[in-house]
Amino acid sequence: MNDKLFYIDKSIGLRKTYADLLRDVNLIQSIPSVVWCDTYYQLFTMLVAAKINSTDLALSQYPLSNSEENGENTQTTAYIRNLSLPLLAASIASSTCKIGVFTSGTTGRPKLVQHRTETLTRSVQTSDRHQFDVWGLTYHPASFAGLQVFFQAVSNTNPIIRLAELDASAVHKAIEDQSVTHISATPTWIRLICSDKIVHDSVCLITTGGEIADRLLIDQIGAAFPKATFRNVYASTESGSLLISDGDSFQVPPKLAELIKVTDGMLAIHRSLLAESLRRNGGDEFFVTGDCVEIISIQPLTLRFTARKNDWINVGGYKVNPIEVEQLLVAIDGVADARVFGRKNSVMGNIVCCEIVQSAGAELTISLIRRRLEELVPTYKIPRVVDFVQEIARTQSGKKNRAE
Repeated sequence: MNDKLFYIDKSIGLRKTYADLLRDVNLIQSIPSVVWCDTYYQLFTMLVAAKINSTDLALSQYPLSNSEENGENTQTTAYIRNLSLPLLAASIASSTCKIGVFTSGTTGRPKLVQHRTETLTRSVQTSDRHQFDVWGLTYHPASFAGLQVFFQAVSNTNPIIRLAELDASAVHKAIEDQSVTHISATPTWIRLICSDKIVHDSVCLITTGGEIADRLLIDQIGAAFPKATFRNVYASTESGSLLISDGDSFQVPPKLAELIKVTDGMLAIHRSLLAESLRRNGGDEFFVTGDCVEIISIQPLTLRFTARKNDWINVGGYKVNPIEVEQLLVAIDGVADARVFGRKNSVMGNIVCCEIVQSAGAELTISLIRRRLEELVPTYKIPRVVDFVQEIARTQSGKKNRAE
């Protein structure tokens, strides 16, 4: 059992079994308070060591400062030795440590958010039916979404296959070579893979999160992964996983009916659902997420996410939702993906700009793009600047980068 595959990273020729993981965790001498690692695997070993020793640990997606690298963040710990595979999942589940992850920083300086096991593993499922799952990792493991994949896989002794930061052809090959069954990714990542029109029959579950998944994307997933169930998850670094859907809208379950509401057109969640560090800091009873929603029904409360509040573009006093424009763009034949963002303008305040990735063999023009949009939206929503690019700019977490 210990020889069961744990992790493959073809980009550096790395293949590790669960026996390797146990051995390498047992070799760790000390656990820092903040860690950044050259490889995902090193981060995995440090994360396991922190969990089984109930030692608080913050995970960074970026290299640390000189003082941190020189050992000023090292903490002493009573270290548990001789970790065994039967002990692994149980130790992780019962751990009392706090694991810190940093917010993306897209709306300001990144903040450290600390989670205990209950919020980190809220959506983890363990049973015999998961024993043959093979997880494709598209996120950095120091992100909340990456941690979800890690805990789901390790809790069931499943393999993890790194797909993050690979080009599309390498992703397709890895899925086929390793018979990947489960993939969790942003809609931006999924759209890139689906644009190649390659079909993967081994995949039985596609989970999206972090961005809005529209009906067009769901249809594309059905074509590229014909045997896969689709699951749309609403989660955040601040709260963990909260809502699950099989479409583009979310129904609030009865157990959360008193804990989730809409305030000024945005989703608000009760402080009891937040990460440990945020609950401890006090504040208002409800935390307003900044995620704009459309209410589909009141009883039961059913929502559709429309945008992030900070993503709206102010064009001469008119508000433009970049998600709305992107959805119209990707519906145009020949557009594989699009990124809509605002650029400062001395006259209008901002102008709408976009980047477009063309599908293979497409020959689009800027005039064609604008003509199509003119049939659908007012002039102020039509991008003034249109650029054709090879790929969409993304953040470290895989979301579209809305910055200019």
